[in-house]
Amino acid sequence: KESSAPTMLSTLRNALDWCGVPASSWALLHRGFAGEKTPYKGYSDEEEKLLVTRLEALFFTLAPQLIAAKENNIPLPETLPLIFALGEHEEVIQIPTSLETRNTHVSKSGTVVNSG
Repeated sequence: KESSAPTMLSTLRNALDWCGVPASSWALLHRGFAGEKTPYKGYSDEEEKLLVTRLEALFFTLAPQLIAAKENNIPLPETLPLIFALGEHEEVIQIPTSLETRNTHVSKSGTVVNSG
């Protein structure tokens, strides 16, 4: 439902930020959700293609590296590089491999959570 989209978007952004993906800064480059007569069409075809391209690059760049490290029992470096080449725009980010908590706070339920 469109009414739950902002909450889901916020949760997804927080998760991606926590994983080292600069989703919050990317958000500035994309149109946000807004109530429209066509609630199931959140983005234009071009915007949707850009978002899917970024997610594909993230998955297909990181997955083989993580699988190879696991299968060969190779320790991971502190970060894994990820290069996004989108037309003339190129962006290089480093994805941290540590599962150490960072920027933690106590949630309403009393558990410690990462806040990005």
